[in-house]
Amino acid sequence: MMDEHKEKMLTIFRLDSTHLYERVVGRKNEYLQIFALKRTREHFDRIFNSKYQSFKVNDLAVLAPQTIQSLEEFYQQVEEISWYLYKTQDMPNTIEEVLNRMLNRLKKLYQQLQVDFENELAGTSQLGEEPPEFNLP
Repeated sequence: MMDEHKEKMLTIFRLDSTHLYERVVGRKNEYLQIFALKRTREHFDRIFNSKYQSFKVNDLAVLAPQTIQSLEEFYQQVEEISWYLYKTQDMPNTIEEVLNRMLNRLKKLYQQLQVDFENELAGTSQLGEEPPEFNLP
């Protein structure tokens, strides 16, 4: 039987990563359009907001090492995307090309993270759900 605290932490991390993934990937066209038209970056705070930064090491310690590694890689990729968008001076077409490459990597990391969550929650090696599909060129 799984520890209740561990199950709660897995659920919180899973929900946070899923909502973040859906915003970053699913709203790409919208946030790029706002950026291109208004040349503002203030809306990125709402897209890239996550609970992950507020967790403590003790919260992570209940997870399996593989899950911790997957969490770190996923959130690090999100941070790299965010940093790129906040600092880039690239033209819109270049931004979209670079972002698509970064989002493809994020999708792979998200898929692995979901597999790790499933493995921990189920105590098996079955695959997790496929992430929501978004049109990435």
